[in-house]
Amino acid sequence: YRGDPVSVQTTGMGCPSTAIVVEELIGLGAKNLLRVGTCGGYHPEMRLGDLVIATAATAQDGTVSSITQGVPYAPAAHFDLVHAAYHAAEEAGRKPFLGPIVSADLFYDPEEDPQGLWHSLGALAVEMEASVIFTLAAMRGARAGCLLTVSDAIGSDKVQRIEDSVLKGAVDEMVGLALETLEAIH
Repeated sequence: YRGDPVSVQTTGMGCPSTAIVVEELIGLGAKNLLRVGTCGGYHPEMRLGDLVIATAATAQDGTVSSITQGVPYAPAAHFDLVHAAYHAAEEAGRKPFLGPIVSADLFYDPEEDPQGLWHSLGALAVEMEASVIFTLAAMRGARAGCLLTVSDAIGSDKVQRIEDSVLKGAVDEMVGLALETLEAIH
């Protein structure tokens, strides 16, 4: 992108497959990992298509627990990526939600009240990969960040889902923000 090498990689869904991909990318020399994906929004002011920049990811998944041998750990995004992403979003005229998210094994968990519990703890959204990306990047000396589009509004009586055409536009815009973010820190 503008003379700098960028690789785009899919990880599959969830932390186990993401861990494999992240380990291999870092092993191949990747220094900056920026997840671009979707999330379920908990915050009552969020609308479908809104942008979330994760500052941390509560590890509500089995993979990070295995990596840390059950020791509580707070996986955080690297400040350089958060800062650059926030400014790229502002320059693009977007007002992102900035804060912690939850990485869970279940996106739609029938056993809990995610909006009530996680929102009361300050979490903005739920997704399934960021915690392991942040954890492995920190362990291996890489920088990691996460940009998310709110694809589902979670916590109301009925989950609301974004329309495909709106999602495509939002993800395309996030890809542009991701490239600007990576260029800014290079």
